[in-house]
Amino acid sequence: MYRLLKDRGGCWITVDPETLARHLAVYSAIAGDRAAEFLDDEMKGFSGESEIDVAGISTHFLRKNGSKSEKADSSESEQEFIQNGFLVEKIPFVTGSYELRSFAFLKPEVVNRLKKNLADVHLWKFSVNPDFASKDIQKSDKAFHLQSETDKNILKLVISGRLDSLSAPLLLQKWDEKRASTDIQKVEISCENLAYISSAGLRVLMMICKELNKGQLILLHPTPEVREIIAKTGFADYFQMQ
Repeated sequence: MYRLLKDRGGCWITVDPETLARHLAVYSAIAGDRAAEFLDDEMKGFSGESEIDVAGISTHFLRKNGSKSEKADSSESEQEFIQNGFLVEKIPFVTGSYELRSFAFLKPEVVNRLKKNLADVHLWKFSVNPDFASKDIQKSDKAFHLQSETDKNILKLVISGRLDSLSAPLLLQKWDEKRASTDIQKVEISCENLAYISSAGLRVLMMICKELNKGQLILLHPTPEVREIIAKTGFADYFQMQ
């Protein structure tokens, strides 16, 4: 995302960092002490429909207070973005006086609790800090490069640079080309010079993984940074890493 905003300009506005906090605000207003139970059931449902463990990777936006879930302090997540070159602005999810059709089906005290709870939920606006200079960002910003060779039924790839929304389609194109001409049974990807992988890159790897037998996509020598991204996003169970 940093590279895309840096190259193209503009900003990215999302509720993602506080999605669970928003859901918890609604459940708390309506269900009271059972809010955490309903939220847990919802996350399990999302994980059942998703390729990754939504519940497992999202809980750091909440904290436990006894048996209750509460909104977590987001300052640590905010600082992580700032340290990676972003300007972060948190915009109230709702402002002023507002009415929803659903309010007609709720008791006034529930509506009041809901409005109070939602007042503490934000949209996050990300833009690039023009004064930011980081050796890590500069290093990881080097051009994407992909080498490939086929050894019998094994496709061997060497990836360097960044595998993100701009470069992931190139990897997918290479996979489609090789698969069309060869019965690929296994893919080995050398990642020692892969500086960064985004959700777009992970989706392409997941697409390749689904078209192979389980365990036949192997990431060789991933850097600690890439390992951490894969672990945090819940993909560690899908790829072998050696």
